[in-house]
Amino acid sequence: MVKITQFENKFENKSVLITGATGFVGRNLLATLLKTAPYKNGSLKITCTTRNPKTINEQWPSEIKKLKVLDWDIRLPLEKSHDHYDFVFHLAGENRSSQNAQQAKIIYETSVEGTKNLLNAIKSKKIRSQKIIFASSGAVYGPTPFKNNHFIEPESIPDRDIADLDPYRASKAEAEVICKKFLQESDSILVIARMFAFVGPHLPLDKNFAIGNFFKDCLLRREITVNSHGSSVRSYQSATDMVNWLIAILMNGENGNIYNVGSSEEISIKSLAQLICEIFQNTCGLKILGDQTRDPVSSYYVPNITKAKEKFGLENSTDLKSSISLMRNHLLATSPSSHSSSHPTSL
Repeated sequence: MVKITQFENKFENKSVLITGATGFVGRNLLATLLKTAPYKNGSLKITCTTRNPKTINEQWPSEIKKLKVLDWDIRLPLEKSHDHYDFVFHLAGENRSSQNAQQAKIIYETSVEGTKNLLNAIKSKKIRSQKIIFASSGAVYGPTPFKNNHFIEPESIPDRDIADLDPYRASKAEAEVICKKFLQESDSILVIARMFAFVGPHLPLDKNFAIGNFFKDCLLRREITVNSHGSSVRSYQSATDMVNWLIAILMNGENGNIYNVGSSEEISIKSLAQLICEIFQNTCGLKILGDQTRDPVSSYYVPNITKAKEKFGLENSTDLKSSISLMRNHLLATSPSSHSSSHPTSL
């Protein structure tokens, strides 16, 4: 398993820009980078873009003096020239939530306009960087009717007809096409990580992620509710492995190539609920409601991770049961009372 320690020297005397630093992926990436020797000795400079600088300061109060914040809503063009960055982690994006017209607009603007504005800033040298990783989504593969049909990456960024796709999937697919056009006009290196499903610190418990909903039910000592038949199959990569993979792909990925980031350890939603119930020792049990809504992703959503293994020697070091136990310990160490009691739709 490739570990961040193998890449620590790559961050010596380097600067990093992170978009989406307040989200799940960004916060876990930051938590890792802040522990590295280059950051601690001051040779690694980290800048986070945000439309609300207060959020960064609230999330990392002990790092206010060292972390740089670029006050920029990436849905808008960057007005002034900024710094040079050795590495750019483009992680900004909206969660797939109830997709009314307003939410669909925000999803589109963040993924599509945000990607366009960031890459235009790099192309015009307002931001100078030679190496970029874009966090896309496994959702761009679309639904599959076949079980055991792990999604395999294309070798290059495809052109896509996105007219019939849902807003989240469409925006990620269109952002990939923007990346492809950028590569035709720029000498920067850009790789794409198609992100699947994860478990770990900072996971939202109040969005339409089944695993987050189940954790929340257990924290509130109530029955786990599955708002489906529970037969959909998912896989969950630990946050630690996710960050290690992103860094390895950024450092070693081939220009213009696409890499899946996730786990191949599949589990049904019903079995996931039962496993979380067991780990939490939740005596309230679980309730299967049957189909409530159409699954907007796929009844089978598991990546093929052969490419990452063969190209970079990547493996997942933490199995699902261990990942859930670690997440449980993290949640119990924080304040459960801070979580809302409302119950969103679990898919």
